[in-house]
Amino acid sequence: MDGRKENMMGQCISIKSLSQALCSFILFVLLMSCGNRIYGPYLISYHLVDQIEAKKKYVGDFQKILLTNTDSIYVSPVYYKQYGNIPNSYQIAVRLRKQLSLEKQIACTSKNFGSIPFQSEITNTWPEGYHEIIFVKKLGSLERQTKLDSIYKDIIELKIGKNEQFLFDFEKHRISN
Repeated sequence: MDGRKENMMGQCISIKSLSQALCSFILFVLLMSCGNRIYGPYLISYHLVDQIEAKKKYVGDFQKILLTNTDSIYVSPVYYKQYGNIPNSYQIAVRLRKQLSLEKQIACTSKNFGSIPFQSEITNTWPEGYHEIIFVKKLGSLERQTKLDSIYKDIIELKIGKNEQFLFDFEKHRISN
């Protein structure tokens, strides 16, 4: 037998060509299904870098940071592969008590991508008496791996007023003073 079979239409098909076609098809399917994993994660969370661990704790997606014994803020700094209709962007959500009146004194900056502009302010139901300020920055169109490296190595700075400054990093405690 020479490794050929006849199909229903009377055509000769080589088993070797069938196996090559099947291997090519499987490889194509694998590459297509892994496509999103190749180009990076959907989101990357950043963590507060703080010398005094007692100043923060995690509450859901937010990090609760004590400003004083009675006041705290909630911060959620995240890179999104897609945030709403904005691709490749930072979204920093800051929840603070309405009585603090600091919303005009908050600024966000990325070490690698510059200022992160104010996008909106909304009233929240959680925690009660807090409102949320959102900063969003669409990142430029760098080559994908270069951009991903820049995102992983980035440091996000949140300034509140003239006295409070908080740094957020992908790798906890990587920043050295």
